[in-house]
Amino acid sequence: MRFKLSIPDKYFHKIIDVVMPNIIGETSKGKDMEEYHAYSIELKRKNGQYRVHLTYDMETFGRELKFGGKITSDTLAGIDVNIDKVAVSIVSKQGNLLAHQTFYCHEMEYVSSKKRSNVSGELAKEIIDYILSWNAGAIVLEDITLRQDHDTNKKFNRLTHSFAKNKLQKAIKSRGLRNWFQIKEVTPVYTSGYWKV
Repeated sequence: MRFKLSIPDKYFHKIIDVVMPNIIGETSKGKDMEEYHAYSIELKRKNGQYRVHLTYDMETFGRELKFGGKITSDTLAGIDVNIDKVAVSIVSKQGNLLAHQTFYCHEMEYVSSKKRSNVSGELAKEIIDYILSWNAGAIVLEDITLRQDHDTNKKFNRLTHSFAKNKLQKAIKSRGLRNWFQIKEVTPVYTSGYWKV
């Protein structure tokens, strides 16, 4: 069976880079030697439409630091992720505040899961561009797996908030790693006084 595949413009070049081979040389007979990326494709049928899900490993240049890992950058960004906003503080290694900005994302709490992925990706791009404009080389985030939730919201609301925050945080980390950042997750109780690294 053959289908016409529609690819959104913003993903077109990225997908072409993944599925098309790289020419890495020539054989002794003058033919191109090709190298392919590993990827998998999953077809899903929903409401009479077929959707193609392409999964591949992204190349990263940054690195995640372990608990005892030392940040070597002179300027770093502290990021506090919440369901409706992300606060970013740019600080020197000595702990002096250089700048701060809040990025709002009120729709994260209400939109569908698919839309959340888009909002997370767009917001992560804005945040990383802002951090890059300050020549920061590291990002410190709270380790949300260690957060204790003591509020009285119903279980569903807590799960929704946790899921949305997790999407935002993963999008920021993923984009940060592609842009050469050192990334360190710390216990939430230490995030306010952790800048003297």
